[in-house]
Amino acid sequence: RCLVVPYGSARISSALLACPYFHLPDDLISFPSGAFNGRNHLTELTIPASITTIGDGAFKGCTSLIKLTLPTALKTVGNYAFRECASFIELTLPDSLTTVGEHGAFGGCASLAKLTLPAALNSIAGGAFRGCMSLTELTLPAGVTSIGTYAFCGCSGLTKLTIPDGLVTIGNYAFCGCTSLLELTASTALTTIGSYAFCGCTSLTSLNLSSAPTTVGNYAFCGCTALVSCNLPDNLPTVAEGAFFGCTSLTEL
Repeated sequence: RCLVVPYGSARISSALLACPYFHLPDDLISFPSGAFNGRNHLTELTIPASITTIGDGAFKGCTSLIKLTLPTALKTVGNYAFRECASFIELTLPDSLTTVGEHGAFGGCASLAKLTLPAALNSIAGGAFRGCMSLTELTLPAGVTSIGTYAFCGCSGLTKLTIPDGLVTIGNYAFCGCTSLLELTASTALTTIGSYAFCGCTSLTSLNLSSAPTTVGNYAFCGCTALVSCNLPDNLPTVAEGAFFGCTSLTEL
């Protein structure tokens, strides 16, 4: 069953019927907060090229949504916009996108295995991909300078992470519980690793921080039980409380 929204409907309300597919008009200009919130019958959607902003919670809880085509002119994805869209497998964010909202914009997309981030993105918002447990590899765009709190927390399938040279800040709990992450090499620009940033990364075996940072937060690597060696920078003024607490395999520091 398909719902066709008439041409000339410049805005779409949140009072939408439950159906698996929507055909939206090409001249649609507004995609408000909560437009498709909880529409768990929705399986496929192409967002018109005219859309530049997707509002807060627009697709939150669309648990059956498998295929989503985003417009090439999209600039902003709102807070928790696609949170708990648990059937996503692959997602390509357009190069025009510069802002991804807080509070888990794509958090809880448990089936998301392949993610392509836009080159223009300069920060990863707090909780943006929290709980995307099927994500296995991730390359952060070269322009990313900060990773927010809980950004990739609980991405338990993530084994490989490529950090750009310009990354400055990794927020609190950013990769906490990424239990499959095997190794980490910090960027030369990195100054801050937040508290509990890599706590519970139980597969992490080696850590190279020799060129950075200047601040390592409390319990940053606590519970990394497979960590054997860690290179710390010469200019690190102090090691915070519990930074390596519970790293029971650590033999070289």
